[in-house]
Amino acid sequence: MGYSFIVAKARASDGTLLVLGSRAETVSYRVVTLDRIVLGDRSQMWAKIPPNPNDPKTFGLHHLDTGRWMSRVRVTNFGSVDSAPILGRLRPTDEYGVNARWHDDKVAGPYNALVSAENWERKINIMGDGPYREGTTVIMWQWSGGAPNELWRFWDVAALPQPGARILLTNFEHIVQLGATPEQKVYVHTNKDTWERWTVEDAGAGRVFLRSAHGTYLGSRQNGEVYVTPNRDSWERWVISFNDGFRIRSAEWNLNLGARPDGSLYTHANCRAWERWWTPAV
Repeated sequence: MGYSFIVAKARASDGTLLVLGSRAETVSYRVVTLDRIVLGDRSQMWAKIPPNPNDPKTFGLHHLDTGRWMSRVRVTNFGSVDSAPILGRLRPTDEYGVNARWHDDKVAGPYNALVSAENWERKINIMGDGPYREGTTVIMWQWSGGAPNELWRFWDVAALPQPGARILLTNFEHIVQLGATPEQKVYVHTNKDTWERWTVEDAGAGRVFLRSAHGTYLGSRQNGEVYVTPNRDSWERWVISFNDGFRIRSAEWNLNLGARPDGSLYTHANCRAWERWWTPAV
């Protein structure tokens, strides 16, 4: 069973990734809240599981930490019953009914709406206006046209890559993979094929080399230029760490690998959205 983070398009005030999680326990349920992403936090990990294999469009959201299912529950302390939001709660049972069944909506782009299978007008939403803080309650609400607080995407849970691993280097913001050509050019592309696969090699002291499918190594210069080369020297050493997404930092220059919307690559002192990566194993 594959688990994912459910990442909000909305961000914290400092740009940190926010995900659906659930930590606070009550007598009978756990409320789903917005959390800052933590790589190994099981309370932030969810699996899409169809109740009927013949209807994969309908799915439950299974919570790894508790083994429960996200469910919508009407509450009446937000005003009139007719306009009351419906909080996502984790049901303390292994079975899930209509209130715990969901669909992906049809929104263009990498983020989508999560819709109640019982009531198409109700979608998972974040209460209030941004910027959002950790612990904000997640509710159900009517569609608002694609605002950041009602759009989500599933991102596979990935561990910090270790030497010997074969990985993709996926830019989280632009949804493209870093690749290298046989002519020693670097690029980003939506492909996830051989040229976009990298092997992690030990460079000592917590540093790594990143070897392309063509036997060349990712490197960077002090001016921010990114390249591949047959060399395995100081300019080709990197440090991969987790900071609300993976950061790939040049060990020599202490600059972070990034990608622009036009597909060009660089390293920079910034540690923001364009310098955020994911490293799924392949």
